[in-house]
Amino acid sequence: MNIALYIDPNISPISTFYILLELKQTLLEKGYTMDIFIPYTTGTTTNNDDCWVTYNFAKKLDYPIIWDRLPSPLQYNILLVSHIWNKKWNGVDNRIKLAQSFHQNNKPVLSLKMDTTMEHRYLDNKTLYGVNSNYVLNIEKRWLLPDYVSKFYIPQIANLAIKKSNKLTKKQFYSTYHLDENKKIIIFLMGRFQKWYNIDFINSNAMVQFLVEFDKIETKLNELNCQIIFKLHRCDSIQLIEKYNLNRLTIIDSYHTHEAIRYSSYAFTFASTIVYELYLYNLPVLDLGNGIYYPGWVTDANKKRPLKHLIDYRYGLDLIYGMVVNSNNLFKTISKFIHFYSTKEKIKEYPYLKNHPLFGNSYLEHLEEIADSIIKVYQSNQLKFKPLH
Repeated sequence: MNIALYIDPNISPISTFYILLELKQTLLEKGYTMDIFIPYTTGTTTNNDDCWVTYNFAKKLDYPIIWDRLPSPLQYNILLVSHIWNKKWNGVDNRIKLAQSFHQNNKPVLSLKMDTTMEHRYLDNKTLYGVNSNYVLNIEKRWLLPDYVSKFYIPQIANLAIKKSNKLTKKQFYSTYHLDENKKIIIFLMGRFQKWYNIDFINSNAMVQFLVEFDKIETKLNELNCQIIFKLHRCDSIQLIEKYNLNRLTIIDSYHTHEAIRYSSYAFTFASTIVYELYLYNLPVLDLGNGIYYPGWVTDANKKRPLKHLIDYRYGLDLIYGMVVNSNNLFKTISKFIHFYSTKEKIKEYPYLKNHPLFGNSYLEHLEEIADSIIKVYQSNQLKFKPLH
C-alpha cells in the first residue's frame, strides 16, 4: 500500500513535525510506504509566512518532503489529509481537489487530527474522519463533524510523548540551554500574546504579575530548586519580550519541544488549550488563567457563552492534571503546586488517563497504534467501511 499524506504548508507545527517522519518509518517497517506532500513555491512568500518557516526548517534538516507537486490517485492507494487548512496560502483548499480526485478513483481519503485543539473541520461526505474520542462537543457548527459522516478511532497524532529518534539527551539539552543539572525544570507554555493582552474579558492578572515580577518569581523558584524555560508562540513572542523587558528568558527552539516536555518536571500555562493535554506527558500544570479554554474562547462573541459541552467536567477544570492559580497569592500558589506534585505517582490519581473526553485512549499510546488504525481503516474500506455509529 502506497500512502500519500498531504499537509497544508501553513499548518505544519515544527514542534510535532518529527512525528510525521516517525510515522513514515513505522509504516515502512510494516511494509507500507508513505510520502509526505507539502506544496511550496520558492519566492512566493516572505520569511514571516508559516509556509516559509516550515520549508526552511525541513530543508535545513534534510527532511524527505515532496514540495513541488500534489499526490495522484494513480500512484497512491490512500490519501491522508490534515483536518485543518489555511486559505491565506493560495485561496484554495487543496484538500477538496485532492479528495475529489481520490474519491473518483475509488481510493479512500482519511482526515486526521494533527494537533490537540478541540475542533474538527468537515471536508466532504465520503471522507473518513479520525477521532480520538466518541465524545461530541457542543460547539459551533464550523468546528463540528456532521453526525452522518463515517468516523474511526485513532490515538492522538500530535502527541509529544511519541518517540523522537534523534532527540537530545538530557545532558545535551541542559548544556544547549545552559541549565543547572541539579535543578528541576519548569516549562512555561503560553498562548499567543495578542490573544490575551488588553482583552477585557480574559483575566490576565496572575500572568501579568508573573511577567512584571519575574525576577522575584525566579528567585522563588530557585529556592524551590527549580528553573524555568519558555516555549513561546513564534508569531508574537518578540512583542511579549519587549513589553516586559524579558530579554534574558531561556526560550527553547520549537524543534526541541519534545525534549523540553520530556525533561521537565512541571509546567506553567496560560491562554492555551495545551493545559488539557499535559497529562499525556505525566506533566503537572499550574495554569495562570482561569483554566477554561475552548474553540473561539478569544473572540468577543464567545466570552459569555456557556461551555455546555464540558459542563460535566466543571467546564474543563476537571480535565486539568494540576491546579489553577490563585491570583491573590501567586507566590504561595506556586510553592503549594511544586510541593503537592513533587512525586510522579500523582498521575495515577488522574481520573481520565484512559478515557479522556478529548483525547480518548491516547495516554501511553505509540505510533504502532496510529499506524495500525490507518491500515485497519484501509483494509475495512476494501470490503465495506462501517462507521462508528
